[in-house]
Amino acid sequence: MLKSRNLGLRLISLALCVICCLCMLLPVCASDAERKQTTLTTVVRNGAYYNASAVGQLENGSAVTVLGETSEFYKIDCYDTIGYVARSQVSLENGEYYVNCQPDSSETRVFTYTDHAEALRIRNGLLDLARAQVGKPYIYGATGMRGFDCSGLMYYLYGTYDTNLHRRASEQLQDGIVVSREGMQVGDLVFFRESWDSCAASHVGIYAGDNKIIHASTSRGVIYSDLEETYCAKNFLCVRRVVDTNVTYSEMVATTSFTTAPVTGRRAG
Repeated sequence: MLKSRNLGLRLISLALCVICCLCMLLPVCASDAERKQTTLTTVVRNGAYYNASAVGQLENGSAVTVLGETSEFYKIDCYDTIGYVARSQVSLENGEYYVNCQPDSSETRVFTYTDHAEALRIRNGLLDLARAQVGKPYIYGATGMRGFDCSGLMYYLYGTYDTNLHRRASEQLQDGIVVSREGMQVGDLVFFRESWDSCAASHVGIYAGDNKIIHASTSRGVIYSDLEETYCAKNFLCVRRVVDTNVTYSEMVATTSFTTAPVTGRRAG
C-alpha cells in the first residue's frame, strides 16, 4: 500500500514538473508566433480593372484619399501612390476611407512581418552589400557581380537575403508595402518615373539613409545619389518596403544602428 502511495505521489510530482516546463515554454512559443505575424494587404492597380498592372500593396487599415470611382474601383491617393483599389477592399467610417481587406478576395495578399532583430540585421546587411557594389559598371540586364542594371541590383541585393523580387523596376512596384517618403528606412526601394505624368517606374534604387540612395546609373554605374539632385527630385515616384517589423518606431529606434526616419500616419486608427 505504501509503495502504491509513493508511486502515486511520484506520478503527481512528475505531472507538475511537466506542467511547469510547458508554462516556461509558452513565452518562447509566443515569441515564435510574433516572429511569424502577418497582415493582409490589398493590391493597388494602375487601371480600374482587375487585369491592370499592380503598382503596390496597401496594408489593412491604411488611410486613403478617394479621388474618383467606378462601379468596381476607387481611384485613390496614398503616400505618393495614385492607383485603383477594388471598392470591396475599402470602407468608409466617420467620413474617412481606409483599406478593409476581405480575406476571400482575389485582391487580398498576405504580408509577413520580419522579427525585429532579424529586420535590423537584414537592413544593415543590405546597406553593406549595396555599398560594396559602388563603382561597378551599368550593364543592361545584368544581375551579377560584374555589373548591374537598376532593378538587377535590387534583385541581387534582396536575393542574397532569400527574398525574390520581381525582375524589372516596373514589376518591383508590387513587391512590399506602400510607405511614405517621410517614413523611409534603410533598405527601402525608392522608385522614379520616366515622365512627370507617369505612374509607372522606370528606375529604382535602395535607400541608404541621410536622404541618399545607391543605384545603378546608366551613365555612371553603381553610385550614391542625393534625393535632392535634379533627376531624383524631378522624377521621384514612391517608396516600397519589403522588410518590415511590427514593433513600434520608438522600440525600433532604440536599437537601430542606421539612419532612419519615423513612420508617420501609416495606418488608420
